[in-house]
Amino acid sequence: MIYDLVIIGLGAMGSSSLYHASTQYNNILAIEQFEPTHNKGSSHGETRIIREAYYEGEFYVPMAQKSLELFLKLQEESKQQLYQKTGCLIVGKEKSKLIRQSYQSAVKHNVSFKIYKTNQELQQKVPGFTLPKGFVGLFDETAGILYPEKFLSPCSGHGFKFSSLIGNMACEILEKQVNKYDMFKIQRLQEIKPNL
Repeated sequence: MIYDLVIIGLGAMGSSSLYHASTQYNNILAIEQFEPTHNKGSSHGETRIIREAYYEGEFYVPMAQKSLELFLKLQEESKQQLYQKTGCLIVGKEKSKLIRQSYQSAVKHNVSFKIYKTNQELQQKVPGFTLPKGFVGLFDETAGILYPEKFLSPCSGHGFKFSSLIGNMACEILEKQVNKYDMFKIQRLQEIKPNL
C-alpha cells in the first residue's frame, strides 16, 4: 500500500501532526514503537514551555505563534486546559546574545514583552526575584506552559483512531513511499537500508 503521508512517532509533535494532517489526507500511516500515550518520549511529563521571544533564532517565532494558535483551537474543541499563560522571564547581561536576540525576535514579530533593568521594577512582576548586578530581565508576556500528556488524547479523538499493531513490522522508508514487510510472513529478513 502507498500512503499519502507517513508520520514517525506519536508523541506530542507526531500526534499533533497526525491530527492536522487528517483534515487534508485520507491515507496516513503513523508509526510508533510504543503504545499510544506512553511515557518514553520527549513529550512525557506534566508540562512543556511555549514562548515567542526566541534568542535561538527569530525564524522560530512565526512557528511558535502558529503552534500556540493551534493549541488554543484544540483546547477549545477538547474542552480541556492544554495551555496556561504564565509569561517567561529571560535573565542575562544587558548586552548578551541571549537578551539581544530575544529582544530582536520579540520586536520583529510584535511579541508582547517588557524589559526590567532594576530589582524594584522586576519585583513588582516577579516578587522575590533579584537580578544579579549587570543583568536585566526580559519578560515574554505571551509565554506559557503546555500540558503535553493532555493533548495526546484530544488529538487521537479528532478524525482518526489509534490502533495497536500486534506483532512486529519492518519498514523501508524511501523518498516517496514506505514499503511494509509483515514479519510473520517473512522467514528471514535481511537488514533493510533506507534510501534517504
